[in-house]
Amino acid sequence: MKRISGIFLSITLLLLVISACASDETVPRKWISHRGVDLNHTIAGENSLEAVAYARMVGFDCIETDVRTTSDGILVCMHDETINRTCLNKDGSEIQEKTRVCDLTFDELRSGYKLKADREDMRTQVPTLEEYLACCKENGLLVFIEPKLKDQTGENYLRIMEIADRIFGRDGYIITSNNFANDVIRNTLGISDVKVMTILYQTTYEAIQALGNSVMAISSTRFSKEDFAKNMEKAVADGFETESNTDNFPRMDMINKAHVDYISTDLLLPDYKGLGNLAYDLRSPSKWNKLGKHGQVGFGALFLEMTYAGEAEITLGKQTFTINDSNGIDAGNGFRTISFQILLYQEDPVAEIKAMSSGFNVKDSRLRLVEFPQSL
Repeated sequence: MKRISGIFLSITLLLLVISACASDETVPRKWISHRGVDLNHTIAGENSLEAVAYARMVGFDCIETDVRTTSDGILVCMHDETINRTCLNKDGSEIQEKTRVCDLTFDELRSGYKLKADREDMRTQVPTLEEYLACCKENGLLVFIEPKLKDQTGENYLRIMEIADRIFGRDGYIITSNNFANDVIRNTLGISDVKVMTILYQTTYEAIQALGNSVMAISSTRFSKEDFAKNMEKAVADGFETESNTDNFPRMDMINKAHVDYISTDLLLPDYKGLGNLAYDLRSPSKWNKLGKHGQVGFGALFLEMTYAGEAEITLGKQTFTINDSNGIDAGNGFRTISFQILLYQEDPVAEIKAMSSGFNVKDSRLRLVEFPQSL
């Protein structure tokens, strides 16, 4: 009987170990391309079909878009209330007068204006929500849809969900808002089987809990490092999927230290997946100067992984940041490990490192320059 009990105990412990391993970061985090890869409406228009294709090209899993209505009720993808920041007149000139989406008919929006982009052939029309979601479906991207409409009746939210249901199915998309749309969907419309994402700093933790079937967005810019970590830890313990946003190293470092299911960004890109053309793979910082001979990158990315001790200043592309013993993950024996990756567009692939302490030491590093085609 003792032997049987021992065997049972061993099997139980084995199952517990397997279960623990299965829950320990085995599911990779997913990256959300915020309004698509447009890089401040240069390589493509913001919320354009081209920005969707670029997002897939560099390895994003998900994409976020915004929805407004024209004066004749057509649902289109546009973030701002006006089109001035993201659009040009059809002839390529700047729009001088304040022009609201809701004041234009769909025909006026499509025939009179184009989305901003550096190349004329990339200045395309504002897409309808249906066109945008179909493009996301074709590119295999999970879509986060943010209605920029305060609709107490929920009629427009129903229209958005009807289109998304037809293209993806009820569980193939996520509605996101500052809680207004989500609250109407849950409490006015009585819909509980559509997943929603709500932003914590714009509402309360308890309000998000009450919604159910939701992702909790915890901003890396609105909370201190300590509060960010505490909120993330609590949300994960309570069974939430979590999301956070970042466009720079300090915030990315905070996210890397937490369990974050979705990472949203405008300027960064997912962890290296072997996509694109690998132009340089440098294993030592002393060789980073090789990048200076490469010349300007049309569209590409820098991926850095480093294990170090001490303090240094690093420049990657247009960003400069400091690494020290408060950054990264503990690698043992006084060393820390960091990772960071940034998109490049029409710029030199700058990579520099400057020791800021006498004891700065690099144990291991890898810097990769990857180029992506600009043609779609």
